[in-house]
Amino acid sequence: AGDAVRARAAAILETRDAPAEPEAALRLRTFRALVLRDEAVRAGLAAELDAFLAGRASLSSDLYGPALRVTLEDGGTPAFDRVVESISRIDSAVYLQAVANELGWTPDAEDAARALDLIYDGGISQQVSLSLAQSLMNNPRHRAATWARLTGDFSGFASRVPSQIRRSTPRLARPFC
Repeated sequence: AGDAVRARAAAILETRDAPAEPEAALRLRTFRALVLRDEAVRAGLAAELDAFLAGRASLSSDLYGPALRVTLEDGGTPAFDRVVESISRIDSAVYLQAVANELGWTPDAEDAARALDLIYDGGISQQVSLSLAQSLMNNPRHRAATWARLTGDFSGFASRVPSQIRRSTPRLARPFC
């Protein structure tokens, strides 16, 4: 049923004019990539992120999230490694936050465990540790393993979260509700 609904929505969108406003066009592109799973749009976003990571082009910060998500979902461990490597050389708090928000969408359980290691081992800024844990919790594929690790060493996790946002850690359980 999901594929039929996506196909119908894509067919309807094809009959409409492209939005004139850049913000609306960006939102539609994101919808096509993440919800409709339009392969051409996904490939375009991945190519744009690839050029950005290689230093050949800029990328709108509005596209960091969707470009990272499709790259992580479709690119496997090599894409995961490339994104993780990029956080040490791209000096942008917005980019770092987008990486933390999207790393949890890797399909590979080993890569998800490595993402969680970034928190415990100090491989990612404490400012985004909670966001990274939340992105892993939001992915049903990684929820149980992430929860087990977080609750198994909660004091270790909490020590990697800035004190001013520690009170937000109970929100990690929200995906169970």
